Amino acid sequence: MSSLNKIILIGSLTTDPEQRTTNSGDAFSRFTLAVDRMTGPEGVASATDFIPVVAWRDLAQHVQSLTKGDRAMVDGRIVTRTFDDEEGKRHYVTEVEARIINALS
Repeated sequence: MSSLNKIILIGSLTTDPEQRTTNSGDAFSRFTLAVDRMTGPEGVASATDFIPVVAWRDLAQHVQSLTKGDRAMVDGRIVTRTFDDEEGKRHYVTEVEARIINALS
């Protein structure tokens, strides 16, 4: 049986994207997307989820044109990873790895 890992989100950036480069030279940008959770009657937003998003390479450059408050559609996949900090404490991260990002008006 095959599987599928795909997510499409529409929301607003909570900060300007932060661009960095890995030790191997790959550019990436991170930002958080605020997405309303429509669980109330008649589609009323009852909560907001804050979803971390990462964009790589050319898409990382493209996303730099977005700023805090801009609405965007993100098409990507959910990725999980772990890392140990300087004190040896293990951290777990879940984020969306973007494949397509479109600015919305």
